[in-house]
Amino acid sequence: MTPVRVALLAFVALFMLHGSAHASDRYDPRFRFRTLSTPGFDIHFHQSEEPLARRLASVAETVAQELAPRLGRPRQRVHVILVDQNDLSNGWATPFPYDVIEITAAAPRGSSGIGNTGDWLRLVFVHEYTHILHLDRSKGLFGALGRVFGRHPLLLPNVFVPPWQIEGLATYYESASTGQGRVPAGDFRLMLDRAAAAGRFASLDRASSGRVDWPSGNTSYLYGAYFHRYLSDTYGEASLIRLADETARRIPYLGSAAYKKVFAKSLGELWGAFEAEARQRTLRHVESSATRLTHHGFVVSAPAYSGDGRLFYSASNPHRFPALMALRADGSTTVVTTRVAGGRMTATASEIIFDQVEYVRSVAVQSDLFAVAPDGGRVRRLTRGARAGDPDLSPDGRTVLCTIQAADRRSIATLSADAVDAAPSVLVSEPDVSYASPRWSPDGQSIVAERRTLNGPSEI
Repeated sequence: MTPVRVALLAFVALFMLHGSAHASDRYDPRFRFRTLSTPGFDIHFHQSEEPLARRLASVAETVAQELAPRLGRPRQRVHVILVDQNDLSNGWATPFPYDVIEITAAAPRGSSGIGNTGDWLRLVFVHEYTHILHLDRSKGLFGALGRVFGRHPLLLPNVFVPPWQIEGLATYYESASTGQGRVPAGDFRLMLDRAAAAGRFASLDRASSGRVDWPSGNTSYLYGAYFHRYLSDTYGEASLIRLADETARRIPYLGSAAYKKVFAKSLGELWGAFEAEARQRTLRHVESSATRLTHHGFVVSAPAYSGDGRLFYSASNPHRFPALMALRADGSTTVVTTRVAGGRMTATASEIIFDQVEYVRSVAVQSDLFAVAPDGGRVRRLTRGARAGDPDLSPDGRTVLCTIQAADRRSIATLSADAVDAAPSVLVSEPDVSYASPRWSPDGQSIVAERRTLNGPSEI
């Protein structure tokens, strides 16, 4: 065996070992996966997920039937991994080494930027399945070479189109197919409208890059989704399919020429018209009379007054670690403690109770409850591994109300305010029902919460 061949085999062996280690480290080692097969999909799920997996199997086949006249069908079976280990709703898809979708079982909170969502599984599946239909697409010479040499990244040209085009098409169809999601969500569109009104509408290159400034990771989804809606409204939805087919026959990174063929205008001309439409829409915008209290930029949320009138909130931007902040009477701010991706908080004169996420067993991202004095100091953990969030302290200061996340539900629970590493006691729990924002009444005798049922409206 020649030295070159030995080196090549060693490289392949190392590559395979790397891939195996990565796959084994992705999921909680306690999970034992099973597979539920349908005509077009293999649904992989672990213990406690079978009812959800069966519903996902039905959703997958229904969505495939609905999208087939628009986007066609995949060239092979699609593997769908349903996993319940993260409290941050998400999903992803890839055509390599075969068509794979991963879906986080946890539905988004009511405050999520994903928008109005009656069925999280359907919404996220449409988005990720659109990725498969878009990316696993090759036409012309690339299609012919793929039939000879098999699956290779260079033979799937749509993998190389800009991120806003990839995420934009999927986000557009997530809403076009369900009538929900981000495109019709007012708070999502507001980010685009305010950028247009402020003269900070993203150029093509800025929309394509991973931005560290606002709106950061939302940039590709935001501009891509509304650009595709503009193209659909102006030229018809069929033009989006023609575009996907045309870029699928172009040399990687040279797909922008496809716009001229499909729309008889360059990509730059179309983007300019898209921006002009957004600017025209924002001419009707009325400025708010609200007084601005903070100037962090990026994401500032979860304001809460303490019993002695002090204001606390969360702040996250690219320039510092995310934190729980205090606003002084003179307008200055100070860091109380770090806080990562939490929702709401509740504060008294002596303690702030908040939620935040952290890595668990090096694979999961889950939420727990914590407490800290208003002036900072040692943070006390109220729960451990409880997947608890959205806390509210009772008027007598003795009981914390919160939510608990599980695969097919989000329940309401309680625990003692002086708890340490405790497990909350579940108060209300229903299959396929998500509760959010539970709050005590002023007299501590009643609880009010948002209740969202599967495919139902949000109710109080």
